[in-house]
Amino acid sequence: MNVKQILCVLFMGSFLASQLVSQTVSWQEYVTLRDAMYNRQYPAQALAPLYEEAVKAARGAFAGDELLVALSRCEYMMGRNYLYDEKKDEAGAYFDKGADYAKRAADSSGMSDAWLMYAENISQNCAVKPVSYALANGTKIAGLASRVLKADPANGAALHMTYAQDVYAPSPFHNYKRGIKNMTHVLEDKSVRLQKDDEFNVISAIGYAHFQLKNYGEAAVWLSRALVIYPGNQFVGRLLQKTKTAR
Repeated sequence: MNVKQILCVLFMGSFLASQLVSQTVSWQEYVTLRDAMYNRQYPAQALAPLYEEAVKAARGAFAGDELLVALSRCEYMMGRNYLYDEKKDEAGAYFDKGADYAKRAADSSGMSDAWLMYAENISQNCAVKPVSYALANGTKIAGLASRVLKADPANGAALHMTYAQDVYAPSPFHNYKRGIKNMTHVLEDKSVRLQKDDEFNVISAIGYAHFQLKNYGEAAVWLSRALVIYPGNQFVGRLLQKTKTAR
């Protein structure tokens, strides 16, 4: 997470709670795209066929606002995919489209997952857009996460977004020990729904926080645990290597 993206996490906003929860998280073509993105063993363009299959399958499986949320997920994953390759213009185009899909669904139906995907796309867009974008849009992130959690307290992705500022924010805004405590609670709370990528994000955040505290042994344990989920993830893999040289 770079400085502009961290900036997004820090700002606060205020929103009312939504009432409906989308179920568009588990169709197989999307799962394949998601897992390929996190494992990232290929150039960004190589995932284009998986993206096209996920979009095609979504259009066949969903309609209306559910379809818009599903399409937003596809755009988000491809944006992340290009962000790995530091192709910011391409990534931003996907995040723009993903945010638009999600906002349309949220305004129409109030689905909490629509607001979540709106926040996710905005958050990632802060990493690729000018600082002015982060200043104009970053204020929405925390409020959107709160809105999702008010309607859906067991949403693991929204909980991760809420606590991420303690882990990834620059000094003096971070609080690594609090971040570790809250992220660990998310893992231990059996009522929290964690998709595969949510679990990876929470576990790797704990590892990152321990690394920043120079608890290299603990960091290695958590980072290794994250790599069990996505063995090919480059960010976590590199961080794990750093724990070995730092000890």
